[in-house]
Amino acid sequence: MNNMVGRLALLLALLSCARPPPVLTGQVLSAGNEGGQDEDPGVLHAADGRLYVAWYSNRNGLQDDGTEDREIFLARSPDGESWPDPPIQVTRAARDSFTPSLAQDSAGTFHLAWWRVIPTSLGGTNNQILTKSSPDGTTWDLDQETVVAGGPGDFLPSIVHDRVASRLLVYFASPVRDAAGRVDLGAARTLRLYACVNDGTGWSAPQRLSGVNDDATHNTFPFVVQREDGQFLMVWTRYRASASADVLAVLSEASTETMTSTSSNGIDWAEPVPVSSGGGQSVDVFPSLYPDAARSSWTALWLTARQGAPSGDVVEVALDGALPAEPTARPEITGYSPRAAPLATPGRFLGVWVAGASGRQKIRFDFFSR
Repeated sequence: MNNMVGRLALLLALLSCARPPPVLTGQVLSAGNEGGQDEDPGVLHAADGRLYVAWYSNRNGLQDDGTEDREIFLARSPDGESWPDPPIQVTRAARDSFTPSLAQDSAGTFHLAWWRVIPTSLGGTNNQILTKSSPDGTTWDLDQETVVAGGPGDFLPSIVHDRVASRLLVYFASPVRDAAGRVDLGAARTLRLYACVNDGTGWSAPQRLSGVNDDATHNTFPFVVQREDGQFLMVWTRYRASASADVLAVLSEASTETMTSTSSNGIDWAEPVPVSSGGGQSVDVFPSLYPDAARSSWTALWLTARQGAPSGDVVEVALDGALPAEPTARPEITGYSPRAAPLATPGRFLGVWVAGASGRQKIRFDFFSR
């Protein structure tokens, strides 16, 4: 993928060229970058009850070579009401960093996974998955990082801590790896899901997930959590394999689906189930998961647009009932890349999303009840 900016323009093309300007609701979380771009929120409800949000931003301006400096930043809030300005810078590199994902292990250590885009001399990009850690969630070594998957086509990470086996897993999508997880540039350009595992001795080589990678479909945008019973739960986006494998091709498809599955070990997955009852009549993108305050049930959250509709909506489906199911609107979230996390008060949640004019998007937030 040659251009990671301008996502909102692509999203608007997906929905309608004639739609009215978006209504900006909620409050700005990513303050201090009024003329710049903030996208890709990753949300973590930490063990001490504090809320963490990471995102990519160009707020540093230009690098020495004149290109924009796109890095990962992070903010922490005790209650979701107040967010510090300026945020904490987490990464530092000569190339772009995107799609941060956060996790915390049983010892309290915080872990970040993200996607780095490195332009090549031939006009393409090398796409890598990286990780780093922090003892407290706010102290990050800008120059410490580990390449988990070295590309050239690895993107969209989701990191999770397995408290049962005391290990970390990073999930991602790639169109250029074979069944054994090795890079194969001659393979059909089909997006499939992979994972790297760190059991305390370092990161494993990528492994293709079993049970979820249908050869007739692209599978991408994974989002993975671990339930209280130790089972892994995943949602992701699926669409026809004959379409483009570009990471943002989901935005130009006639229809895509949000899928879900479970796994006991994080690698072998049960038969996938469509989350929504839309029956292939809508475009469903940017899925995520959030729990209730007791972490006893999980809800899938995503952006959907019916074919021919003038705009899209954020919707959700509780995953503890029969699936597929009719989605419920989540009108408080009025943008894309929706995320949510429970608050201390049962039934109250923080919603986080992206909205704003192309090139000046911001991370926004609001609260909702259910």
